[in-house]
Amino acid sequence: MGMPELDWIFSEHCQLCLAETVTALEQDQPILSIAKRLRRKLEPQQSASLIELAQLRIKGRVKFSRSDAMYFTRKGLEQATSERLAMYKASRFPSQRLIADICVGVGGDAIGLGRRGPLVAIDKDPVHSRFAAANLAAYEIESADVLSVDFHDWQLPEDCCLHIDPDRRDQKRTIVPSMFQPSLAEIVQRMGQRLTAVKLAPASRVPVDLASRFHLEWLGDQRECKQQLAWFNHDQLAANSKSATVLFNDGEQVTLHSEPQSLDYLPLAEQVASYVIEPHATVIAAGLTDELAWRCAGRRLAADVAYITGNIVPTTRLVQTFKVLAVLPLQLKPIEQALNQLGMGHIEWKKRGVEAQTWEDLQRLKLTGDKPGVVLITRLLQKPVAIIATRPLAEQGDQ
Repeated sequence: MGMPELDWIFSEHCQLCLAETVTALEQDQPILSIAKRLRRKLEPQQSASLIELAQLRIKGRVKFSRSDAMYFTRKGLEQATSERLAMYKASRFPSQRLIADICVGVGGDAIGLGRRGPLVAIDKDPVHSRFAAANLAAYEIESADVLSVDFHDWQLPEDCCLHIDPDRRDQKRTIVPSMFQPSLAEIVQRMGQRLTAVKLAPASRVPVDLASRFHLEWLGDQRECKQQLAWFNHDQLAANSKSATVLFNDGEQVTLHSEPQSLDYLPLAEQVASYVIEPHATVIAAGLTDELAWRCAGRRLAADVAYITGNIVPTTRLVQTFKVLAVLPLQLKPIEQALNQLGMGHIEWKKRGVEAQTWEDLQRLKLTGDKPGVVLITRLLQKPVAIIATRPLAEQGDQ
């Protein structure tokens, strides 16, 4: 999207066409029909851009309560932090302290940060910086300045906190810190002693020599792990430690902190106990499965498998729990017979730690029952097994 087109998209005429297009898309009108109607009064490129923006506004409703008044690029929306996560992250910063939001994108994080106090946001992409300013206005945030400038050319304010999303590549995303723009080493060099949060992909691995300076926090929203934050100089988050935080639709947030002093050697399970516990994806991404197992008085089924087994139903929402009915070798006939004897026909198949060649065959078993059930295809130590189970509580793990 070029600058002349950018000027046009904020025009009153465009706003009217945009509202009509959103309505048409909501009514499932064919794209070709919408485009044909728009081209009677718009240039072809304007028509295409407007349809894309209308589509993104509808898609953006999952992340933003005011999506219908916001501006997105496809890349910008994909990378944007949701409103709920942004508000949580902002709560970690001191109120009424200036925050510099670096690589603001379309302003997902800036919406949360701008609500808690003064904000200056920068992005070298002029389209993103202008869209971010418009999106902050959509949330009636007036204490924010948005600039189109490169991080390398910008003088950091002396007394400010930093939020940085460096994982923006001209060509593609990356999880390698040395390839970030700016790189993690550049960020460390410039941040000084400022309170800093660096937004990373969940799979990014901070180099060991830098990780000892940060508190690493993985963030989840409902069922998914969304991002990782590297916190520096935070008075409530100890360096050289990590945590996993998950936000839920009802407003509850649950955090699991690492406590290395509580973890000696945790032996593996020798047999499957009464329950199998599946940690939240955010706990797994943070490498806190053993911490969770210790807290749940359970043990892993295998060293490289995230399933935990124990005799107690955990009360935390950071897990899904399954009540074990049978443990069988990974063989089709015994599994089919057991499921039919239990009257199970509606099966939720789950797999961890097994590259099972029989995976597709398992889902074609001839089952005669109509009861729901869960089959976990995994390993007990090195032995492939099928664990037949049910969910003991309707709400347990309802994320």
